Amino acid sequence: MTTRRARPHRRSRPLLALVCALPVALSGCGLAADVAGVHDAPTEQGRGGAVTREAAQEIAARVLGEARTARGDGATAEDRRSVLMGPALREADAAARARSTASPSEAVQPQVLAVSEGTGWPRTIVATTRTDEEQRLYVLVSTSAEGAYRLFADVQMASGAAVPGLADPAQGSPVRINGTPGDAVETAVTGWSEAVAYPAPSTRPSGVSVADEFSTALRTNAEQQAEELDGLAEYTQEQQRQEATMVSIGLADGGRLAFVPMTRTDTLTAGEELQELTLEDAATRRLADTESISQELTVEHAETLAVHVPSEGAARVVGASEQIESAEGS
Repeated sequence: MTTRRARPHRRSRPLLALVCALPVALSGCGLAADVAGVHDAPTEQGRGGAVTREAAQEIAARVLGEARTARGDGATAEDRRSVLMGPALREADAAARARSTASPSEAVQPQVLAVSEGTGWPRTIVATTRTDEEQRLYVLVSTSAEGAYRLFADVQMASGAAVPGLADPAQGSPVRINGTPGDAVETAVTGWSEAVAYPAPSTRPSGVSVADEFSTALRTNAEQQAEELDGLAEYTQEQQRQEATMVSIGLADGGRLAFVPMTRTDTLTAGEELQELTLEDAATRRLADTESISQELTVEHAETLAVHVPSEGAARVVGASEQIESAEGS
């Protein structure tokens, strides 16, 4: 973005881009092979997986392959709905509106980490993929006996992140799929939202860590954005849990691994000296339908958080995804 101030001899200068796919590239390089499931942790004793490990592996490979195509260039809304749901569908639809879809990435064989327990529905599969550049975490959900598995969430894991105590797929894991996160997850998400907000709270909420790459980048980028504005405009950043379905998987220590849909809102409110702020980000210009603003800019991102909420100790984000969803300027 570029600003103009009603002050003689003041030069316009570029600012940090307000919106981006992720504040940082969350690198998965050098992670241990058991990063998403610490094998020496005690395992949750389930009632048996809803499907076998072999079946889950085949399902995950098929669904992730279909999802790559459904989120690529030229895919239709119907294509996306056929294989995506929940926050994954929300982000894919937002990417299509922002024209930020891409060609399908190269297929990577997934590894199944967990399967929901029991023989009822809905059913869940948790899987991961790893390349030299990154590790991703996926949640697949089937809502009924007649319904095929679809991709519910797809997040990039932070470097060094770990989720201990996922039950072996053969045993099955207790899973909640609803719009009510439970007290522990609700407290963790609320605390995290307050901790990464800008302006920063005077007292950091207890019970949640923001030392992960995603949270650190959000706070750092917000501080830099406010500094670059140099008093021309007030900048705020807020996080809000979306009132929508989430998936929460029980862990051996009594904790949870929750996949939570969120909305991040960035707002710029012009000061008296601001003449014009030019929007440099193409997606923001398209969604806001303007090249510049002189009064206010509000940008919303669809976010998905993977939050590890242990039975004891601080909750933390272990993975995240983010996509610009809307922008309004005046």
